[in-house]
Amino acid sequence: MNRTRRDIVAAALAAAGPEAFCDPIQLQVRLFLIDRKTPNRIGGPCFDFRPGPLGPADDSLYDDIGTMAATGEAVIDQSGPTTLFRLTEAGRAKGEAVLATLDPPVADYFGRVARWTSLVPYGAMLRSIFREYPEMATKCVVKKRAKVRRTRPDAERGLRPFVEGFVRAFDFFGVMRHPQPGKSKSKSDAEAIEEIWHDVGGFIEDAMVTVGHSERLW
Repeated sequence: MNRTRRDIVAAALAAAGPEAFCDPIQLQVRLFLIDRKTPNRIGGPCFDFRPGPLGPADDSLYDDIGTMAATGEAVIDQSGPTTLFRLTEAGRAKGEAVLATLDPPVADYFGRVARWTSLVPYGAMLRSIFREYPEMATKCVVKKRAKVRRTRPDAERGLRPFVEGFVRAFDFFGVMRHPQPGKSKSKSDAEAIEEIWHDVGGFIEDAMVTVGHSERLW
């Protein structure tokens, strides 16, 4: 079956489920992964992704969405701070029809990629992409998360700082607040809590990057 670029776009959007929508970064990453991971199984490569300021980008994707909007297959919502794309009923029917023509593992991959790009924060999403495709990071302007945990001695990595910090944050009776030599002022509760949640966020983001990086079709 011959599939057009817009067929693949419709399928990628439909794979997220009814009433789902995505923003420009999610759309670009979703189609990038599909085009890189399944080219021979969708009649591709279908797109021309290059390094962009927000990760891999094929600007002609927006022309595809514009055409789909003009033909009643998609809606471009610019009422909020971020542009959102979603399929109309006709577009969803087309996307689902295209998905039905794909091999089941490929259609399943479309769904997994759609869910992943919908749920994962931009930072973790792009870090996962750049880990496998470092050439796509050359023009990225998204700031990297500060890796405080990774600058600590090996003995302090992992869960230890989180557990100790968590206990100290709830040490209401000051049992653990012993004076430390050479320090005239102990770390404030606010600083301790901030560091704890920085680490928690780091653990979660690292897990998201690992999941994204480990996604394989076969």
